[in-house]
Amino acid sequence: MPTRSLILTILTLIFLLVVSVADAENRESATAKSKTSDELAISATELSILINPLTKGELIVEAEQWRRVVRTKAEAIAAALVATKRGEQSTNPNDLSTMRAERTLLLDNLRVVVNEIEIKSDRADAETQSIIRDYRLYMSSVGGIRIDASDTASATKAISGWLRSEQGGLRWV
Repeated sequence: MPTRSLILTILTLIFLLVVSVADAENRESATAKSKTSDELAISATELSILINPLTKGELIVEAEQWRRVVRTKAEAIAAALVATKRGEQSTNPNDLSTMRAERTLLLDNLRVVVNEIEIKSDRADAETQSIIRDYRLYMSSVGGIRIDASDTASATKAISGWLRSEQGGLRWV
């Protein structure tokens, strides 16, 4: 009988240890802070180097922070477009082109982080693959420009601005 009691005690201790380690990891990921998204002007190449040592969990934190930065820029672009539609010429078309170019660079950085998550993930890990798909869908949704063909003046400015932009037409030359 003492053997059975000893085995039960050991199994209980192992269970408690596993639970406490898992709890510590959950607390760590809940309070985790991005290591790279504070430096918005970082190039995709530099970002790739900096995130290489990060774990998958840390990369997911990075991706979420970069997504928030992209969202903020996309919201600013949307507000400028709405103001233009309403006839509030508060936004210079060149400023809009600049904001779009900045958004493209931010999306490039988000893409680098998502690619690194994919590299460090098992293809059978359905949860992580779903996260990666969600980020890719978001990136394709907010990237690029939408043109209202009924407003020819704005459409012409948007297209010419995109064509002359380093992050637009010149990027593909």
